[in-house]
Amino acid sequence: MRKIFLFVLLLQSTSLLAQPYIDIARFQFGNFGVPDLYKGKNEWRVKNEWSHAAINVPIKIGKRDILMISPQYDQKYFYDNASSQLINNGSVTIDGTLKYEATYQSIAIPLTYRHTLSDTTKSIVFFYSYHQNWSNKINPGWTTDQHGGALIYNKRSSAKFIWKAGIYYNREFYGNYIVPLIGFEWKPNNKIFMWALLRNNATFDYTLSNPFHVGIAYRGFEESYAEGYNDYFHLREGQIELFGNYYIPHTPLVISLSAGQTVARKYEYNVSSNNGDAITKTHPTEGFFVRGGVALRVVRDQKFKTRRLKIDGSL
Repeated sequence: MRKIFLFVLLLQSTSLLAQPYIDIARFQFGNFGVPDLYKGKNEWRVKNEWSHAAINVPIKIGKRDILMISPQYDQKYFYDNASSQLINNGSVTIDGTLKYEATYQSIAIPLTYRHTLSDTTKSIVFFYSYHQNWSNKINPGWTTDQHGGALIYNKRSSAKFIWKAGIYYNREFYGNYIVPLIGFEWKPNNKIFMWALLRNNATFDYTLSNPFHVGIAYRGFEESYAEGYNDYFHLREGQIELFGNYYIPHTPLVISLSAGQTVARKYEYNVSSNNGDAITKTHPTEGFFVRGGVALRVVRDQKFKTRRLKIDGSL
């Protein structure tokens, strides 16, 4: 308990991420199915399971600087035992009963450094991440690594509102990925807390009671995984979900459950040969998903109502 209290002291006035809490440890699992209704015959009815584990270690450096080390692991398992249809460059169709299986794994070591300026309403966040993204066809190594980073400026304009702006870059296997970022944290009243860092995430959180929160969230994913020396799998997907979080009384644990729908799914496979690269674009059907998890959570924003750690270290 005292160790958790030390984390609270470190995080009392920090804003490393666009959310009012820090998960010191987190595990999640999700299942993405395929609905009975889908849009057209050219869609690929693929399912997938997803698991995620992460820890976050904050280190206070002086009075105005904090470093966060956040190693994490992700695994995606795709499978399809039903009739499948793939479209190759819009011209060649493969149709039949296929058994498809693929596993993609990722190990990442993100580093986040936050510096508060002399005007303490302003801060700058420097973010760097090293990734190993690979499929079950190869082993991780120098051909499966990625480097990325972000620069984010934060400005507190009032006691209720913080706005954020920045830029994100990652060297994906298909090329450079650059996207501008705009975000905010807004606490209009005692029940509602909203935060976002677009275009990747946005959350509306409503406090039903101190231990129980519900809300709606959007998550955007842009990922690529090495399948060979110049081969890769590229995933782009949005997720809209309804969630519930239960903060277990007298503990720093929170249980989360969510259900939602994918949007704008797009998968690409690039295979190199002596005749040049061939990109296969698939159109997976949008699917319903459920997700659950447990986290060791420290709430850093005193306006975010939960049964959280108090300043004296008690619950």
